[in-house]
Amino acid sequence: EEAAAEAAAEAERVAEEEARQAQLQKTLDEEKAAKDEESETAGSRDSSPGPGVVAPPADSPESTSVCSAEVKDADEQATNIDVRASGNAAEDEDAVYYSVQELLRYKGLDYGETPDAVSNLTIGVDDKPRGLRPGQPAINRRHTGGLRPGASPSGGSMRESMFGTRMGRAKTEGNLRRQPTATLPESSANAYKISAPKSREEKLERQVRSLLNKIAPENLDTIASRMEEIELENATEMTQVIKIILGKALDEPHYSATYGDMVAVLADKYPAFPAETEDDKPQTLQRLLLNATQEQYEALPRTAKPTPEQKEKFGDDTAALDEEITRQRKRVRAMVHFIGNLYIRKLLVTKVVQALLKELAVPGGKKYPEELEVDCACDLMSTIGFTLDSEPKGKVMLDSIVGRMKELQKSGKYSTRCLCVMMDTLDLRANGWRMKAKREVAKTLKEVGESAKHKNALTFETVIAGARPKHVAAKPAKGAPVPSPTSKPKVDAGKVIRYVQYFAEDHDGDALAQEWRDMNLSPEGICMAVQFILEKAVVGSLSRVAEALKCLVDAELITREIIFAEIATREGKLEDIILDCPKAP
Repeated sequence: EEAAAEAAAEAERVAEEEARQAQLQKTLDEEKAAKDEESETAGSRDSSPGPGVVAPPADSPESTSVCSAEVKDADEQATNIDVRASGNAAEDEDAVYYSVQELLRYKGLDYGETPDAVSNLTIGVDDKPRGLRPGQPAINRRHTGGLRPGASPSGGSMRESMFGTRMGRAKTEGNLRRQPTATLPESSANAYKISAPKSREEKLERQVRSLLNKIAPENLDTIASRMEEIELENATEMTQVIKIILGKALDEPHYSATYGDMVAVLADKYPAFPAETEDDKPQTLQRLLLNATQEQYEALPRTAKPTPEQKEKFGDDTAALDEEITRQRKRVRAMVHFIGNLYIRKLLVTKVVQALLKELAVPGGKKYPEELEVDCACDLMSTIGFTLDSEPKGKVMLDSIVGRMKELQKSGKYSTRCLCVMMDTLDLRANGWRMKAKREVAKTLKEVGESAKHKNALTFETVIAGARPKHVAAKPAKGAPVPSPTSKPKVDAGKVIRYVQYFAEDHDGDALAQEWRDMNLSPEGICMAVQFILEKAVVGSLSRVAEALKCLVDAELITREIIFAEIATREGKLEDIILDCPKAP
């Protein structure tokens, strides 16, 4: 029924359209005949004067007045836009003229298709206006209505083609599109002008900033080698370089780890300058870095509340004041994060970060720290947690900080956001500093390409929060003996196994630590000794060997990174071990 109704409606609409077309065709034919008859009558009347009328001479005043009147009449007729057939424009005598009324009438009708009667019509100005004398020049008004120079009357928009003008455009030359000026405006008096550096400090700052502006994880080695080529004459210039790096790390916390790696590379390359006094130590990059970091940290605010100076400076401009508070809050957190990156790269000692954690969690003179200080403490724990927890003194410090955060959670002095941050940090430590996250850090081009392949997939990875980077964990400590490339460290495997067996019997950790020190092992020797202990873990008591390794870690004789690295190298041998020792735990 619906299909039948639609078919009937469609047939009715088609019939209506045909009736309209027939009516329009009839109207056009009638008006065309009337127009032709009127044109013939006007042409015969203009070409021959009436009976008894003598035409005046061409140079007489009467002739001049008649011509001027006819020119005026022709000017008025030329301004009227006519419609002419475009089928054969060359045959002017056969051209059929239509007025605009036909098109206006057709425009008001709702036709699906253009009728044949008006499909070949174009809009334009009559180039041969009626009513002029033969030989008299026609008045062309193609461009007086606002059409673009060189454009055909039938081109452009619908309004231009019908009326010869654009909507809202005056008929003057002043609104033509202005051409751009060839000369630039003069620069102001305070405009930046490139000039040669006036001092060595300015030259040094330009060199360092030029290199740091190009830094990325992929070109770190190149930038570090270029930084190494900069000649430093004294400790003051080295301090200037360090302060520039600190400023960049605070402004770009996204590259905090990259700047930490660069400082670690420069610490081995830059020279040590003589001490200022005889009793003082040489001025190394690591010592100057510690002083500059402490100075910069003490200059930053400890609260996110505006100071009286800031209120006086910004006045009623609350938006600018909030922006300034947000900026300084980000700088404080970026500073704490950079300190954590320096620590896990062995550029700062443990007591420095312990003092910083204590100051943030238990500030002097205040019972409850500010929310900014709590955020910084949680951020620092997430940055160095695993490494600090691997050391006995650091573990004790973290235990006290965890207890302090639990007290702060129960105080009711902090916002829900701050409570959630503390809860996440406590859960992170309870989980062994392992977390699944997709953290936005600086990446190399290869890493960016790999992530782009999986941009539609939600990929997460398990990371160890606060672990040392691989290249730092494998780096030997300063002052440790470095074995020659051709010689292998000498480690008595029987002695190592025997010491572990002694510990399994008497549980004397101090004796195990002393026996380990007496062996005086090199870094590579320590790795080999750990290998022997792990082999003992396969054939012997697993729990006793694990306790022995924990005792050595607590005594700071080995690190967890060494144990994890040796375990990773033995993962491929598990199948062989299972075959050799099927009853192994």
